[in-house]
Amino acid sequence: MKILYVASFTPGSFENAEMRMKALEDLGHDVLALNTSPYLTWGGRWLGFVFRRWMMGHPFQVIQERILQDVRHFQPEILWVDKGRWICADTLQKAKSEAGLRCIHYTPDPALIFHQSRHFVQALPYYDIVVTTKSYEVDLYRSYGCRDVLLKRSTYERRVHMVPDRESVERPEFLVDSVFIGNYGLHRELFLEPLVEASIGLSIWGWGWDRYPSSTLRSSIRYQGIIGPRYACALNGARLGLGLLSPLVPDQSTTRTIEIPACGGFLLAQRTPEHLSLFEEGKEAEFFSSAKELVDKARYYLAHPQERDRIAAAGHLRCVNSPYDNDSCVREIIEHYQRTFLCSK
Repeated sequence: MKILYVASFTPGSFENAEMRMKALEDLGHDVLALNTSPYLTWGGRWLGFVFRRWMMGHPFQVIQERILQDVRHFQPEILWVDKGRWICADTLQKAKSEAGLRCIHYTPDPALIFHQSRHFVQALPYYDIVVTTKSYEVDLYRSYGCRDVLLKRSTYERRVHMVPDRESVERPEFLVDSVFIGNYGLHRELFLEPLVEASIGLSIWGWGWDRYPSSTLRSSIRYQGIIGPRYACALNGARLGLGLLSPLVPDQSTTRTIEIPACGGFLLAQRTPEHLSLFEEGKEAEFFSSAKELVDKARYYLAHPQERDRIAAAGHLRCVNSPYDNDSCVREIIEHYQRTFLCSK
């Protein structure tokens, strides 16, 4: 099938949007990519802020025009939009009427509770399939007029999230007691500070940690993000990979839930029904419900490396043998499309 893929990504940066596009290509589809990143950064930091904040003006109009231009020239069967906060209803309506195509929207984010835009909400009824990883937003999508809402789990990317070679991992920045990868949030201090106070080594990668007000975690913060092969090394090299959720949205799992064991790391995450459905507690991962339980389990598994390694290996095997990867997710979406629209013809 011919698929016009609209997303924002930096080529070669290992971003999930680019990986989903590659999964479509690997399935044998003819994919034309429309990368919206150059338009979203138009105008630089200050002038561009106006366009990005209000989602209007020159770059916004150019994105709509480029989509319709590519639809007319490429004549795709599917218009796949990844995180379409900038795509307006009129654009989708025109694309569907001119080319007779179907529209699919995918986002791994809480797009209605946290990342909503007026254009996105108005465009929702024009998507034939809406894919979300957030169970708590399914009914919201339907209330906004979505007829077919497909709930998928968070995924890992086989091309990136894999067990790295030991030479790459065995560096001081990766060989630590525990690691947390994620942006700053006040709620995360409540779990991370007790680890450091218990003399458990910790590395923190992510953005926004310069806003952290105390001194407890200062020596643990790396003050930068980490992606690609180095991301896999950080998750694999740490003895414990921490899975912390945000109270800002009612998530029960995140992409790191899958990525940590996919990279061969030991997953130590907050206990939720979704986490318990993905990995068996005590055999494929470990979970906690309080800061005290986190510290207690961290101490235990740091003192029992063989048991820790056995659980990490079982968690990795669960990832490999389950449809937790990005390719499987994309394949399931396309199969759902084919069952819904092609078999009915």
